Amino acid sequence: MNRALGLAAIALLGSITIVGALYPGAAHARAVLGATHPDGVALYGKHCASCHGRDGKGIPSFRAEGEPDFTDPGFQRSRSDQQLAAAIANGKGSVMPGFKDNLSDAEVGAMVGRVRAFGRKKAK
Repeated sequence: MNRALGLAAIALLGSITIVGALYPGAAHARAVLGATHPDGVALYGKHCASCHGRDGKGIPSFRAEGEPDFTDPGFQRSRSDQQLAAAIANGKGSVMPGFKDNLSDAEVGAMVGRVRAFGRKKAK
């Protein structure tokens, strides 16, 4: 299976894990999925939240430099799962480090799922 397709499949599994965390029956979903699939929420919190914010909206000083707002529907529409996975794995120039040496494909996919989950939250 080529890497892009594999990362897309892993992103789907990461999304399933997030859905399991947000809806009734989550304990069962975590018990079934958590043993075999990385936790995108925890990974995002560890590797991304300090720059992209826990809410996915970004940090004001970084937003002024072009950092994306993951809750923005326009951003969500403008990037494929493969593009998100590539950015996470390879970084974005000098402004964002790549994580391919520190994270497995499954972990990158779980983080793609987490970024996608920000786009599904209702605006307050």
